[in-house]
Amino acid sequence: MPTDFFLLEEHREPYRAIVAHYCAAGSGRITPHDSETRLFLTDIPIIDRPQDAVADRTVHLTRDGRILVRGVATEAQALLHRDIARFALFVHFFGEILASKRAGTLSVTDGTLARALLAALPPLPAAPRLMHGPFADESAAQRAVAEAGSALVAAGLVDSIFGNVSYRVRDTLLISRSGAPLDKLDGGTAICPLCEECGTARCASSEYPSHRRIALESRYRAVLHGHPIWTVIRSLAGEEKSLFGLPVVTGDPGADLARTLPDAVTKHGAAIVRGHGLFAAGEFDFNAPFAVIHRAEEAALSAYRKELS
Repeated sequence: MPTDFFLLEEHREPYRAIVAHYCAAGSGRITPHDSETRLFLTDIPIIDRPQDAVADRTVHLTRDGRILVRGVATEAQALLHRDIARFALFVHFFGEILASKRAGTLSVTDGTLARALLAALPPLPAAPRLMHGPFADESAAQRAVAEAGSALVAAGLVDSIFGNVSYRVRDTLLISRSGAPLDKLDGGTAICPLCEECGTARCASSEYPSHRRIALESRYRAVLHGHPIWTVIRSLAGEEKSLFGLPVVTGDPGADLARTLPDAVTKHGAAIVRGHGLFAAGEFDFNAPFAVIHRAEEAALSAYRKELS
């Protein structure tokens, strides 16, 4: 049975400071524009008391600086929605800071807060050496998929639920299951025959249509998709058709994105999706796509720091 609400104290920085910033601002709600917020939350109301919760919204902020999650059955589901809210708040806050800086309207207080939060962020670790392919059997491919997902999370490039991974073995695609944490993919993959008449495994990631087209229409066996937070922020900050040497495409997750993304990845090996992170592909294993995502996120963070300085 769904519960009325979970009230979650926000102790972890920089999220604690961002929650406090919005709770003190006097606004009634915030409306981030990243893909995951639009898909799962729409917007986030800011309320005085739990009793003021909006009936058709799952996540709220309370004026005392907490995250309220309502209408879920378990604490695990509440924590999942908290993580989505954290991502949304981070992207929205630093996106607004950048927009204000560009417009010449950034207040001293907000600029000081943003720079302090930036300075406290840990540096990205170096890209790891992953298993070398190609992988001839499903067992080896499964291990490589799990390793790549865990490495993305361990490097701080994504939170565990934000992305998906696939590898083609002959006429089969191994792909992370819908909602599977990237750092827990041992046994968390769907095995999908690529023949058109076989259909889609029901538990496969919602991005299966894009992964399938890339696997069938290009030389790439490995596809790595994540939502590196600074890449997402930078992609929402303008209308450029390319960033960091990569094409920028648009599309909603699922079938819509499968009409725009695979051609770009087939041609360039990787593509940024506005508001939805980055897809990168490798011919034999996940080393090359991981390196592309790592370089793009480093470039996005460096560009952000430069603009805000």
